[in-house]
Amino acid sequence: MRDLLVFSIALNGYQWIYRKNLKTHRQYAEKINADYALIDNPKFVSTGTECCWLKIPLILAAFNRGYKSVLFLDADAFVTNSAPDIRLEIDKESDILMAKGVSGRWNSGVIFAINSAKTIEFLNEVLARRREDVDIANSVGWGENGHVIQVASEKDGVSELSLKWNNTFACHLDDYIRHFSAGLLRENRLIIWFHRLLHLLTAKASKFKKSSDIFDDPMHILFSNIVRSHPNAFEYFHF
Repeated sequence: MRDLLVFSIALNGYQWIYRKNLKTHRQYAEKINADYALIDNPKFVSTGTECCWLKIPLILAAFNRGYKSVLFLDADAFVTNSAPDIRLEIDKESDILMAKGVSGRWNSGVIFAINSAKTIEFLNEVLARRREDVDIANSVGWGENGHVIQVASEKDGVSELSLKWNNTFACHLDDYIRHFSAGLLRENRLIIWFHRLLHLLTAKASKFKKSSDIFDDPMHILFSNIVRSHPNAFEYFHF
């Protein structure tokens, strides 16, 4: 077991449509002598895009397993060959590092987290408030990112990561991680329509659930199954 875990979540077709990106995640982990875990089962889940919430408890589960730090990468992030060891690039006093997107808000598609009391407190706060609505100014419309922004606006703990580590909009930047999450960098029409369809299906499914507990039980089940399937990377905890 190494001291850093790099992991990605790719479900509901992401494991196929972003297979080239995911390959770079594994290669990067090998390059910097880190462990790697890819969450690509089950192939399809009823939570749709909301399965991105899993990154929060899985980072905590990786800490429980004993990792000193965790790098989470969205499936649509592409790690370039020039990317150095992120551990050598960060402020040693930081606990959680994220870059900001085109809106000037935190983008949780790339998270570097140190196993510290402050990080654990922050992530537990995000997880505990998953049933709550966030302020309009912090909302991104779906997923955990709005809750991360909300909690970061109220608590210390998040430091800014260079845009090079999560470039979501600067086409000509000499970056380390190019994140095709939306906007200028997402040009492939097939991928654009794939995301629109997945968001539509997620919205349809949500109408059959109360907004206060949307996807909560399925997320617990998914989390438990993933931890059991990756015992070397994660250790279960109840939330």
